[in-house]
Amino acid sequence: MFIGVTIFNSFVLLPQSIVELLITLDNFLLMMSMAALGLTTQVNTIKQAGIKPLILG
Repeated sequence: MFIGVTIFNSFVLLPQSIVELLITLDNFLLMMSMAALGLTTQVNTIKQAGIKPLILG
């Protein structure tokens, strides 16, 4: 799918306004998924993992 969308976008078939809307939607959905991931993380789990994963991140 990713390669197909990349090829489709290379042909510049969509107007720039729609592309900008899709990028904004993409950023919003990414923000929502990262927030959901963060909200399900428990402090005890982070403490058990230690400092090394946080430094790596």
